[in-house]
Amino acid sequence: MVAILAVIYLAVVGFITLTPAGHGDAVSQLSGRAFNIIGSLPLPAGFTTADAEFALNVLMFAPLGVFAVLLFGARGFWIAALAGLTLSVGIEWVQEFVPSRVSDPRDLLANGAGAIVGALLALPFAPLFRTRR
Repeated sequence: MVAILAVIYLAVVGFITLTPAGHGDAVSQLSGRAFNIIGSLPLPAGFTTADAEFALNVLMFAPLGVFAVLLFGARGFWIAALAGLTLSVGIEWVQEFVPSRVSDPRDLLANGAGAIVGALLALPFAPLFRTRR
């Protein structure tokens, strides 16, 4: 079941990051809602749209780390870190060729950090999950 959810998650990430962005499409509406939610939070002075985008990228890649640890146990931490960076490099490269998409090197850091954060959050639960399989 976790593997199926991981595949669905990766498909959603691919859709969100690799489809051309346009006004009124599902991806633009989703990101607009996410920015509205972030904008409604009590944030520190000077928190910018770029900071919000960085935070959203971290959040988007955290499930990758969770799935890696749940599927592969504690060694999934390293798989998550490598997968987060590899997937992010691939996404940023493909975005160079997708209309209305902009490749941003900061996304590599945010996406990799998100995968690592997710893996760290899942590590305490890995032994429990593996015994249930």
